[in-house]
Amino acid sequence: MAETATTLEITGGPDKPALQFALAYPEKQDVHFKLAGDALDARILHMDEQGQSFDFRIEGEVISGVYKGRRFTGTYSVEQRAGQLTLT
Repeated sequence: MAETATTLEITGGPDKPALQFALAYPEKQDVHFKLAGDALDARILHMDEQGQSFDFRIEGEVISGVYKGRRFTGTYSVEQRAGQLTLT
């Protein structure tokens, strides 16, 4: 049976240089996202700037917590340090 998609609200996270470093060196660097009542670490595998270079479309894999091993797509604002991850 396929897993259903789960959407997580990001309430805190990395700055732009940390995201870029994590994308450039996924085997060495992960990022930490704060969620409402939880948190997770993620490996960033793809990232596209949207708009004024503060907003990003991101793709990656969760590497900690109850969602470990799940892939995600999402949006993240480095200006607001907020966004959403949709786990697949």
